[in-house]
Amino acid sequence: MNEMNEQSGSIVIGSDVSIKGVLNVPNRAIVNGTIEGELTAKELIVGQTGRILGNAKSERADIHGEVHQTLVVSQSLTLRSTGKVLGVVHYAELEIEKGGLVEGKMTQQSTSTPKPHPPVEPVRDYPAVEVKTDGEGEDK
Repeated sequence: MNEMNEQSGSIVIGSDVSIKGVLNVPNRAIVNGTIEGELTAKELIVGQTGRILGNAKSERADIHGEVHQTLVVSQSLTLRSTGKVLGVVHYAELEIEKGGLVEGKMTQQSTSTPKPHPPVEPVRDYPAVEVKTDGEGEDK
């Protein structure tokens, strides 16, 4: 029963499948085939035979295959040794295995809303301090 809940709202694109259009996946999208268009998912896994030609957006992404054009990952992006991203990449956290390829523009974005700085204490008016020396630079 728990396995069914995890699969609800998920999709698997097989290696011999090609899809054109806009896909909104509430949970996990596993791409082993080709998607041409736009894909939005909570979690994105692109297998070694998977290709996305267009825009992809997710919270977490694990790329073994190819993404062409724009990839936006609001949390964690892992680019595996066989993975390729060609285009624009926006990410919060990034891990690239040896052999992973990125060609294009990469931009790191914040994972959380910045906290406001604490208020600055006003400068106090302290009385002047007098320092006396004996003329040779030593204090008395």
